Amino acid sequence: MNKPDTYTLEELERRQVQLKKRIRQKEADIKQEIDDLFLAPTVENQFDQIVNYAKVGFNIYDGFRTGFKLLRSFGFSFRKKNK
Repeated sequence: MNKPDTYTLEELERRQVQLKKRIRQKEADIKQEIDDLFLAPTVENQFDQIVNYAKVGFNIYDGFRTGFKLLRSFGFSFRKKNK
């Protein structure tokens, strides 16, 4: 027969410390990835900066337009309905 798993208090405390350390490391990794994701692109000249602003503006417009089309396709209407 198999002996049931028994753990000492020291083993449990050591395991808890290890897990907390891993959690802190994972949180730091996730924070770094998010910071890198939302980091503004570096530009060398004024023209690149203008192009980046145009791209951001177009992406905002495209997101709004896509969302509007999705809402309309689901039957959501922006007009008041007559009763």
